[in-house]
Amino acid sequence: MLTDPYSSDAVDVALSPSNMLYVAFSGYVMRFKPGSSKGAILPLQAGTIDGFALDASGNIVVADRSSDDIKVFGEKSKNPQREFGSGLGGPGFMAFDATEKHLYVIENQEFSSDALIAIFDYASGKLISSTTASLSSFGIALSAPPPG
Repeated sequence: MLTDPYSSDAVDVALSPSNMLYVAFSGYVMRFKPGSSKGAILPLQAGTIDGFALDASGNIVVADRSSDDIKVFGEKSKNPQREFGSGLGGPGFMAFDATEKHLYVIENQEFSSDALIAIFDYASGKLISSTTASLSSFGIALSAPPPG
């Protein structure tokens, strides 16, 4: 069992290429070494975390509901290296496509059964597409395109 000093509910999880387990809670992220049940709280200035991902470079990407944007932190940085998606109005769960070119972010609409799926060019942080779906979202997963 993983130990959380604040007894909070986990928001999201990710596994790094070096098998470090990252667990996002509403206001902080913890990193667990392989085989360890005690983790370290990372000193990220991240606000209210509603979604979380790791990119291939080890950057920590969070959806900050309190500022309504996406923040990208270096593996050892306290402050975000960059921010994008300003004005999303409740960014939440997120996932990269197989090439890591695009970041898909679910924006939960308060008082509505609809959710906006925003697609960003990850390198530039520019919104390239969005669609609305009637769903209650508790995560997002993308599959690789079929070979050929």
